[in-house]
Parts: sequence; C-alpha cells; structure tokens
Amino acid sequence: MGGSVAIIGGVSGFGGEFQPFSLIGGKRKLLGIYVGPRKALEELVNFVALNNIKPVVDREFPFSQAPEAYAFLEAGQHFGKVVINVSK
Repeated sequence: MGGSVAIIGGVSGFGGEFQPFSLIGGKRKLLGIYVGPRKALEELVNFVALNNIKPVVDREFPFSQAPEAYAFLEAGQHFGKVVINVSK
C-alpha cells in the first residue's frame, strides 16, 4: 500500500503471466523507466574503458549497515557514491 513499482525496459513485452497494468489500481505508483538502444550502451562502456573513468566513492557500508547508509545518503553530506557492499 502506497509503494512504487518501477518497470525497466519491457519494450518487447513481458511474457509469462506478469501483467504490469494490473498494478495500476489502488494506492500504488507505477513508473516506467526508459532505456536506450544496446548500441548506445556499448558505446558508453567503450568510452568509459578507453578514458579510464572511475566513479568517486565517498563511503562504503557493509550490508548489515544498510539503514545507516541510507541515512548518510539522505543527509546529503556525501560527495560521490555511497556503496552498500552485499558481500560484507
């Protein structure tokens, strides 16, 4: 109740028994997230690799401290990415 559902892609259909439009009713928000063509992604990945672009990571939290990671992110004092490491 009151949640959001994000559908990523789906331009070629969903297959199976999943009917995303059945989620529209009630107190929910259905969000569509558009993605570009595969060729654009491949070009981006190539560009990042060729230019040795690395993300700036402000702080890393172990999975057990996920609530603290979200609080840190929400405080807005970070510079760069906030990472939750699921293997720790």
